[in-house]
Amino acid sequence: MNSLSNFIVKISNWKTTASFFMMMLFFNLYFLPKGFKSNLSETEQKLPLVDLVFGYNPEKVKEIIGMYSGEAKDAYIYNAGIIDGLYPFVYGLFMAILLSLVFYKWRISAWFALINLLPIFVIMFDYLENSSIILMLQTAPGNIDTLAKLCSGFTSFKWFFILIITVLLVAGLLANLFSKKRLN
Repeated sequence: MNSLSNFIVKISNWKTTASFFMMMLFFNLYFLPKGFKSNLSETEQKLPLVDLVFGYNPEKVKEIIGMYSGEAKDAYIYNAGIIDGLYPFVYGLFMAILLSLVFYKWRISAWFALINLLPIFVIMFDYLENSSIILMLQTAPGNIDTLAKLCSGFTSFKWFFILIITVLLVAGLLANLFSKKRLN
């Protein structure tokens, strides 16, 4: 784990930060919306996505998945497996780079070892969430209650870790800003 942390610190600079930020923008503005909606009717394009709902229960998941036809279901599976399969890696590495800049390259030192690897949890829970969604789409209308509960937990943990990382980044930025040490 130390070597992975050190590698991320090594590549952390403004160029990689800008590159990963641009990749995130590209995913958010093009791949994610177009990947799911490209071959769907106008009505199907407006269907809710399970992974954008927070704190859902099995009934809500059944309601959402029940709205999907064959083509919409296939598009969602493709989007969750391929496009949203790459996106967690991109935004996770972006968060790791930001943590590395704030806690390893700037004025303050890391508050705990391997702080820049926290996004691994976000990536892991996002992949578990996507896998659960794919399984629910493939299994529905069969019994998906257990999968829906697991998926909701994965979503909650993902957002919990994103919140922790965000708080750490803000606190680290403030600590750097008000640090008594001065850059030469």
